[in-house]
Amino acid sequence: MFFNGPAPQHPDGGLYMYSEKSGKNIWERIQIPNMEQSAPVTSMVVYRDKLWVGTYGSGLAAYDLTTQEWRTWGPGDGLPMPHIICLQPDGERLWIGFGDVTRGGLGWIDMENMRVNFYPSDRRKEDPREGPPAAPVAAIARMGDTIYVAEFHIGLKYFERAAVDPVFHLFVHDRSYKTPSVVPD
Repeated sequence: MFFNGPAPQHPDGGLYMYSEKSGKNIWERIQIPNMEQSAPVTSMVVYRDKLWVGTYGSGLAAYDLTTQEWRTWGPGDGLPMPHIICLQPDGERLWIGFGDVTRGGLGWIDMENMRVNFYPSDRRKEDPREGPPAAPVAAIARMGDTIYVAEFHIGLKYFERAAVDPVFHLFVHDRSYKTPSVVPD
């Protein structure tokens, strides 16, 4: 069992595994290479035989459950920032929600070539409700062919996942805004 620290006998953050050794139940710190060991773990998901770990400040890591090897991604590897808030598996992609106190965005790992891609915030329109997320992304979900993105201080956006250059729509309950207030099928 994996755990986002701090563990009971360890006051700092990081990734821990609960195990039984020599008849004792203990929390063991998992050392992730090339990452700050006390970085808070913000998200974890098992997908395609890997444990994916998002952190606040040290980027993204994937532990291959077969080879027992780690691979890490940081800003030097294509991440727009080292602050990962959420992860969502989706076919050939692992969606990544980024964010710090004031900015964020949406990206993905292409599962075929393991490259990071993201929607640049400069594609955003004057109105923050339009365009790709530029504020922290709190959650990502998929329903059918639609991806939903919860963006802090903005709301819920959605787009068609198959689109090469997607149009981001804001889901609003306020009927005075031009976006439909119903969830698309």
